Amino acid sequence: MGFLTDTVDGVRRRLERQPIDEPGLMALALRMPPPRGFAARLWSAKAPAVIGEVKRSSPSAGRIGDTEAGARARAYEEAGATAVSVLTEPVHFDGSLADLRAVHHEIGRAHV
Repeated sequence: MGFLTDTVDGVRRRLERQPIDEPGLMALALRMPPPRGFAARLWSAKAPAVIGEVKRSSPSAGRIGDTEAGARARAYEEAGATAVSVLTEPVHFDGSLADLRAVHHEIGRAHV
């Protein structure tokens, strides 16, 4: 099997052991700010459109660094990134929704 297949299988097994609290997830989603127009930012960018990626680790590189997610996203933005991708997958990339919230808080005000 490949990496993505293994990852999806792992998520499915985890969800079987610990099902999602759907009402709780819906309540959380309703409290979140509206999503931003990712595609619109890419299409409106002056070429080339660069996407910065916030991830704490990867299966191939291991631990990448200890930089706080919001600070890393701010550095990408200041360097000219058009958008920022945040990996929230916890097992292989050590990500979390807290990283996504930190990035949104740090650079979200200017692009909402």
